[in-house]
Amino acid sequence: MSATVKEKRTVVKTVPGQYKLFSDGTIRLINVRASYPWIGEAQKNVDEKTGAETFSYSCQGHMPKDTHADAMKACRDMIVQIIIAEKLAPPGKSIPASKKFIRNGDAVDDEGNRLMDPECAGMWVISARSPAKDRPQARGPRKDPETGKPERLTPEQAVETFYGGCYVDMLIRPWGQDNKFGKRVNAALVAVQFKRAGERFGKGRLGADDIDDSFDADESDSGGWDDDDDM
Repeated sequence: MSATVKEKRTVVKTVPGQYKLFSDGTIRLINVRASYPWIGEAQKNVDEKTGAETFSYSCQGHMPKDTHADAMKACRDMIVQIIIAEKLAPPGKSIPASKKFIRNGDAVDDEGNRLMDPECAGMWVISARSPAKDRPQARGPRKDPETGKPERLTPEQAVETFYGGCYVDMLIRPWGQDNKFGKRVNAALVAVQFKRAGERFGKGRLGADDIDDSFDADESDSGGWDDDDDM
């Protein structure tokens, strides 16, 4: 009986300074600004109805509209492909913007009130999450002298390294959800690399009560990935 041969992961498309798309369905978003990063430490979420506790890792990435138009289009195309492939909406239709992992940072409600934080203005906002069993891999800005690859950060180092306002590369895996929690296109947080410092946002890390609109309660598919050589 022959052993299963893992298909080699390859680069499908690259737009320098914006994104890199891989054959396994992951996409690396380049030079985005991190917001509410829970990367080295899992965040506790409490269900208001049942009191049940779950733990997850998460991060938002802010992509400037004036520099990341191609990255936004790549994310949008992936969302459309998932909606069609998994029949999350009738032919020619879509799902609400609030059910997608990429949001318009300038969106307002019917009364003209902003739906997102002020620092989201002029941005496309990526929301990604993975359950506690699939901690995202954290990378630092320097190369490991032995491997020549970006240095691997421990959970403790990740907590100290990442903060709201720093610039990172995010590796995410979009996936479709269709269950009792509804139909969505989510993004699993696979890996994050610190790129450079940035002015800290005024707020701390996002609290459990504040992320309900960004993420669903289902954790059945994190979209994890175990090959981290090419962020």
